[in-house]
Amino acid sequence: HGSSRLVNFKESKGVFSYMRGDYYFASYNSLCVSLPAASSEVVAINQNNEVEAIEIKEGKYPSIGVQFHPESFLSHNKKDLQNVWKSIVDDFYLAH
Repeated sequence: HGSSRLVNFKESKGVFSYMRGDYYFASYNSLCVSLPAASSEVVAINQNNEVEAIEIKEGKYPSIGVQFHPESFLSHNKKDLQNVWKSIVDDFYLAH
């Protein structure tokens, strides 16, 4: 807690589609995740090769999990993630 981690985003077609490369995000906690079936995809790892973000591909709505605080003052380039999230929410509500 109270520190930033370097998080690398790989190419994704989902929520993290506009985030590629390295970003610093505030550490969330020290929990680890076990991925459920093949419907989950790791989309970001930290410098220790620990999972930082996943997308779940099944179901009607996009599902994600993150192990960092994108809103923290310790997180760099957080506007990229906030803009992507806003775009997804806007698209959802415009379609319904």
